[in-house]
Amino acid sequence: MNLKTVPNWYVELVNLMETIYAHPIEVYKGFSNNVTLKSPELELYLRLMPNMWLTIATIDVGLEKQRQGIGTSIFEWCRNYCINNGIPIIKVESVMSDSMIAFCIKHGFQLKYPEKSFCYDWIYTLEQRIDS
Repeated sequence: MNLKTVPNWYVELVNLMETIYAHPIEVYKGFSNNVTLKSPELELYLRLMPNMWLTIATIDVGLEKQRQGIGTSIFEWCRNYCINNGIPIIKVESVMSDSMIAFCIKHGFQLKYPEKSFCYDWIYTLEQRIDS
């Protein structure tokens, strides 16, 4: 397992969010490769496990910004980052709202454990999609 720290891996995503929201985004670096991006409208918490997966643990784009493609922009950034860095899986944790379930389905995520009625984690496997 590769647990190395990847410095500033999220900087381009911060720049993208600052462009979308038109104001600075606060960055809180957590343990290892964890990062939270925050503003009055945005809360995004990501965890990176190099060569293994990128997890979207929290995504809240703000009530006034919903259904404007910001979640899709975040997902596309994550997908491109994973493709460019050999990371085969994107995860979304604790999906409980109907709108987030619809988001996961729209973007090709699948339930991690579909046979379990209490599973709220979704995965997107890039290895199957890189050529698409």
